[in-house]
Amino acid sequence: MKICPSCNQDNADGSVLCSLCGGDLSSVPVVSQRPTHIPQKTERTVEEPQVISVPSSTPPALSATKKCPKCGTDNPSFRSRCSSCVEELPEIASPPSTSTVSACSGKERRKLHLVVGAKKWECQPSDRLGREGSVACEAFTGIDTVSRQHISLAYEGGEWRMTPLSGNKTWLSGKELVRGVAVPLLQGKNEVRLSSRCTVTLEVE
Repeated sequence: MKICPSCNQDNADGSVLCSLCGGDLSSVPVVSQRPTHIPQKTERTVEEPQVISVPSSTPPALSATKKCPKCGTDNPSFRSRCSSCVEELPEIASPPSTSTVSACSGKERRKLHLVVGAKKWECQPSDRLGREGSVACEAFTGIDTVSRQHISLAYEGGEWRMTPLSGNKTWLSGKELVRGVAVPLLQGKNEVRLSSRCTVTLEVE
């Protein structure tokens, strides 16, 4: 027999290659028995591949509902006030963004402008319009029929939405809206009447 010098496997006398490891046996001499000084062959162990856990860079999904802090009712995320007790609902925090790319579709977010007379302001998601709003509040100064925070804006599912927050009536393109219920803004100019004394345009590019 031939004993493989690499793995100590016993092979037939005429073997050229080791039956276990494939080593070259052409120069290995034939022996009648295994020498006592050669250690017995040992089984080769296969090292298990190491699994490395990579943390995801995807931000956690936002909650689909808003819980009312007063009565505990679960409300859809687009509502600004509770459907049961009309309590104002907390905003859902979103990760900061420095681009205008929608996280939902991967497409560039459409721009929205508030147009009052000859002036134009670019709006951002979560902006509020009114006498104490987050954009163009000077345009509503002195108009007491416009609430301090009359409507809120949001960008969801690739489209702009507005939600009436005020108890004063609000109209979109001639249709009276329901307080706390979000409605989509169409591409182009959307006429928004905040009161009999105030009409503005929300223009989606």
